[in-house]
Amino acid sequence: MRYISNRNISFSLMIGNTSKQFDFLSQSNGTSIYVTDDSNEIKVLEASDMFKNGLYKRVEGEKDPKPVKEKKEELKVVKKIATLQDAIEYLVNLGVDATSLTTPDEIVKAATEKGVSFPNMK
Repeated sequence: MRYISNRNISFSLMIGNTSKQFDFLSQSNGTSIYVTDDSNEIKVLEASDMFKNGLYKRVEGEKDPKPVKEKKEELKVVKKIATLQDAIEYLVNLGVDATSLTTPDEIVKAATEKGVSFPNMK
């Protein structure tokens, strides 16, 4: 989701119990832009009085992102995956871009998004 402001802006909002800094990137024409695909950030940004009062707005043509799978959904357990490389190969076969799988956290996140878990991965 992309948001734009007619001014250069930066502010903090609470996401749950955590303060999140939103730094809109300055553009050469005096506006600023913020891009996110995080559904929690989108909810907080659009619930803000600053959004409601027009300090920033959603870029026209932007649609709501696809909902992320709820954590309570059952993940398919893939026990044969034992190494990070095995997990990367498995996820690439599910359509995940290999360049986005550079850390164990990214691998686990991608697996969860694809509805799988690797309990034997080390």
